[in-house]
Amino acid sequence: MTKLKYTLKSDTLFKMLFSRNQDLLKRLVAALLGIKYEDITEFSVINPEISPEEMGVSFMSEAIMAYRHVAASPEFREMERVRSKARHDEAQAIYNAELKMREQRDEHWQGVVDEKDARIAELEAQLKNQQ
Repeated sequence: MTKLKYTLKSDTLFKMLFSRNQDLLKRLVAALLGIKYEDITEFSVINPEISPEEMGVSFMSEAIMAYRHVAASPEFREMERVRSKARHDEAQAIYNAELKMREQRDEHWQGVVDEKDARIAELEAQLKNQQ
């Protein structure tokens, strides 16, 4: 069996694949970001030409640079803002509900303590009257 010159671990193979198929790279970036392919409004490969001598910059560095140049649509940004606000509002509502529940519990137990104190005072008064 012959050994392959380029494997999936090779930067050269990835560069060759994604520089020739920029649409595929755009789809990969969208999948990694967890966004829809259509939401990427701007996408460019900074260095599409590849030669084996130009291996000074790793593929991951180029991928990170491409990631930083991705611009999502205004609709996507607004959707993310609304999602973030909804998560914040939900957390705030849960916090306020727990706070209210604690206050109600404290009021309940304070009422129980007050009733017991009144009963004790009543029983002490009865004992004094009997003596």
